[in-house]
Amino acid sequence: MSFFKMITTEIDVLLPTVRTIEQGKSADSDKESKKYFDEAAIVLLHTEDMKKLSVENNKPVKIRTKYGEVVVKVKESEETKEGIALIPVGLWANMTMGNSVQSNGIPLLKNIPATIESTDESPEDIQHLTSI
Repeated sequence: MSFFKMITTEIDVLLPTVRTIEQGKSADSDKESKKYFDEAAIVLLHTEDMKKLSVENNKPVKIRTKYGEVVVKVKESEETKEGIALIPVGLWANMTMGNSVQSNGIPLLKNIPATIESTDESPEDIQHLTSI
């Protein structure tokens, strides 16, 4: 293990799912396209959270919750607040969400406690995720 890996920073965040315009447009065409992958296999982080992680835009990060984990690319966003990581609705978000539902029958898709860390791993494509 390299020295850098031993000092890798993690941050704790709340992870709500969101719908983005670009993700929505690309989902209407082809969910196996590169455009959809580029818009859905991401997490939006505030600038300060990116500094804490020492991660640059479009670099991979691993998101872990008590339900699962997934690797996505990080995108800087001033549309979110520090400590809130926005993940677009889709298969990558589903990997971090539980399968239980609330009393109204709707799954919990908002404010899941999560840990995010930088990684050298690459985000999985949709074909791999659907085979898990």
